[in-house]
Amino acid sequence: MIGFALIVVFIPLKLKRRIGLKMIYLGLFALAIGTYMFTDAKLVQLMQHNGFFYHLISEISMLLIVIPLLLFLDRAYEKSSNRICVSILCLVSTIDFIIRYCLYAFDVLDFHESLELTHFTYIISIIYILWVCIKSFINGTSKEKKHTVGFIIFCLFASLDILLIYYGTMVETSFFTRIGVLAFLCLEGVQFALEYIKHYRNQKKMELLNKLAYHDGLTELLNRTSFMEDKENFKETNTGLIAVLDINNLKYVNDKFGHSEGDQLIIDVASAIDEFLSPLGRCYRIGGDEFVFISLQENIENKFKQASKKIKKNIEKYNNNYDTGVAIGYSIINSKNDIDEAFKKADENMYDDKIKMKKKI
Repeated sequence: MIGFALIVVFIPLKLKRRIGLKMIYLGLFALAIGTYMFTDAKLVQLMQHNGFFYHLISEISMLLIVIPLLLFLDRAYEKSSNRICVSILCLVSTIDFIIRYCLYAFDVLDFHESLELTHFTYIISIIYILWVCIKSFINGTSKEKKHTVGFIIFCLFASLDILLIYYGTMVETSFFTRIGVLAFLCLEGVQFALEYIKHYRNQKKMELLNKLAYHDGLTELLNRTSFMEDKENFKETNTGLIAVLDINNLKYVNDKFGHSEGDQLIIDVASAIDEFLSPLGRCYRIGGDEFVFISLQENIENKFKQASKKIKKNIEKYNNNYDTGVAIGYSIINSKNDIDEAFKKADENMYDDKIKMKKKI
């Protein structure tokens, strides 16, 4: 169940690049050893009245346990492990599986009669795992050392069961391995949880830094840096519209009512711009009271005019106290009027609109 859960959880996390291949290898190991322990249980074989089938599944699962464990080890100990050694051990385990299955399929030897070959493979793998653990203690990273306790517990307990098969008198020969696996998976589960939390925090931090780099902190619109980059990227375009929007009498509001009121006015104007213009293009705050809108859509002029009227009407609620408003000027981008020229023209048109509004007041 743990192995299946790890494999299922791995898929969305991998697609989001929040975790590496370690989880899938640990999941395959847990699934393989869990299948072995479940199907090897005498009670299950007795209750299902098909002991031969479950015995066959348990033997095949046992042959495949080492490979995902070694692959997990190689990912967990990237500095201390040797990929060539891991590849050789995986190849040896695969050959062991092929030989033992062929001997069984052709009625040469039963699985129990060829068990020494698998135990020999296990012992070599355990020696290598312990060597990697010791090496990581000497010059490994702190990240590697976190896995060492679980690996050592599992290796020692599995080795004890192998010794008991040949020198002990116990009927159940996987008792200590079960305890070792449980301890190993619990410890690794904690490490995965801590690793995911750390990765999640780092990702959120990067998202915040990226947002701060390209978004205005007060209004959450795109900032001047984003505008300059987009303007450079859009230089080759021959279709669209660019507009400049400016708040009237912001200085008066700051001086008369305080900067908190002025900031609230900026936020409300930005909110109106975002509501009515964001569906049509990209909105930026490039200065204290100055905003820019860019759209590369064709035939955008009428839609923009309608949105501009809605913005002006939305800010009229401040006129009773502040005598403020939003001056708007725009220009069409075409083959005769590139984005730089259109921006200058839009800025001039905005100032014309500002003068008209002040005369009206």
